[in-house]
Amino acid sequence: MELRTRIALRCLSTGYLVLLTVLLLTPDPMAVFRPERELYGIVSWLMPSAHFLTMALLAWLTLAARWPLPLGWIFGLLVLYAVGTEGLQSLVPTRTPSLADVFQNLIGIATGSAVWVLPALLIRRSIAAE
Repeated sequence: MELRTRIALRCLSTGYLVLLTVLLLTPDPMAVFRPERELYGIVSWLMPSAHFLTMALLAWLTLAARWPLPLGWIFGLLVLYAVGTEGLQSLVPTRTPSLADVFQNLIGIATGSAVWVLPALLIRRSIAAE
């Protein structure tokens, strides 16, 4: 991967992490996001899956950025973030932690990671088989 691409992906994943943290730890995420009226229906429809989708994207972006850490450390930090942000929600007015949200967070991380890792493994196997 080219250095410029890696830097861009690292900036994107860091920016997304900051945005996600703000949304997860603010009393009313919709007030921060303020979707246009046309998009409000779509956003409302996606809300039950919000934790899953946001964590899947976080995992994918984090792995795509190829941070200079062992893969196990990256997974561990993602899991810590998923559980930690849910616990921190207990300190935010109008927000409450939920085991269902933790479950969605963890499944999202697993899915986003699989979407990044599995194609690479399949490519390696096909190259090794040749």
